[in-house]
Amino acid sequence: MDSAALADTATPEPVVVIGSPPPSGRDLDLLVRPAARETLAKTLQENEFHHRRGHVWVRFGDAGPEIVELISTDTLGLSPEQLDRLFAEAQPIDGYTSLLRPAAHHRLLLAARRVAGEGRIDAKRRRAATDPDDRAWRLAREIAPAWQAEQALAELGRGLRDEPPRSWRWRSTVARVERYRSGAVIAISGLDGSGKSTQVEALVETLTKLGYPTVTVWTSLVAHPSLGRVAAPLRALLGHRRHPDGVEELWPPAGEDEDRLTQIRESRPLLQFAWVTFVAATNAWWQARAVRPHLLRGRIVICDRYTLDSIVHLRYRYGEQHHYRAQRAMIRALSPRPLRAYLLDVPPDTARARRREYTLAQNELRARLYQEEYTGLEVKRLDGERAPDDLAREIALDVWSALCADRDDARPLAARVLLGGRRLLRRR
Repeated sequence: MDSAALADTATPEPVVVIGSPPPSGRDLDLLVRPAARETLAKTLQENEFHHRRGHVWVRFGDAGPEIVELISTDTLGLSPEQLDRLFAEAQPIDGYTSLLRPAAHHRLLLAARRVAGEGRIDAKRRRAATDPDDRAWRLAREIAPAWQAEQALAELGRGLRDEPPRSWRWRSTVARVERYRSGAVIAISGLDGSGKSTQVEALVETLTKLGYPTVTVWTSLVAHPSLGRVAAPLRALLGHRRHPDGVEELWPPAGEDEDRLTQIRESRPLLQFAWVTFVAATNAWWQARAVRPHLLRGRIVICDRYTLDSIVHLRYRYGEQHHYRAQRAMIRALSPRPLRAYLLDVPPDTARARRREYTLAQNELRARLYQEEYTGLEVKRLDGERAPDDLAREIALDVWSALCADRDDARPLAARVLLGGRRLLRRR
């Protein structure tokens, strides 16, 4: 049963859908009285919905997250008379018994408050404000004083005429900062063929539907072009081309590389140390440069490979017997700390069957290094052989819970914007 049908059958009294009505709405924003809120919260919990610090409930399914916001009528700050009028004049939604849609003039007032709080008018708000006719605008103006929304309604009218107040600029900035206080890094690591790309794509899709601005970043310890440019002149001097036999020996472990330049480097400890330090510094700089600009814009950065993969490859490529403490400390110090990090653990032969960049023996070595390193980096191990959808749901729930604990306010976004708009107007 979907969230709209579940809410319709569970609520003991009518509730008002203040966002897009079902089935067209991406999520369900319900304005509820206390009795209905308690009943709906219990019903949602019994039907695998989760909530963290607040009134946003989410159920993670194969088709993506279902979102329900239970917004208390207290957040509107209306008198009992106006609140009763809001519910009494609401209109039924086809196919539902308890779900109601606000009357046109109430939709205008709700849109005006939200626009005033956000400091902008998007396409969705514009449609909500242009659908009502002149009669709805007249009724909205009549009761706007009781809603403390006279100024908000006037600003909505100006916004529809593309004449927004100057104050909208700083209000929109404040609203963005309030919603997205800081960005966060989510790292997904593992052998090539462990399913990292699949889980990254699924997590990006889920977080985007939940309203988080999300981007994907890929950085590899050995893929930065500067490494090849530094080694190219020496390799050209030796007249040796890198690994002509193809991808089977793309990255052999330390001591097994037939590349002449690599053998020379490995035979000289100081040269080896200098090169490893340069590689680690380049990787740390690359990760910081790729991630930090997004964090400053409040985005969630999903990293396909991160610090764990860098350290594992450092030991794999330049000597597993060495721990390279200085180099790994450099990578960890310069790379932004992830809010959540996961190791998708699969057997070496499974990874080999899925991707053939490494031989089975090489995968066995790399898998052992992952096992040795992940616990010290606060990385959560997950069974990469589980069904991808089940794994995606577990990661999504864990990441969402962490984001809520790290930055979400106790009130849902819709309620905070509605209440925030009223407070802004009171101060004017």
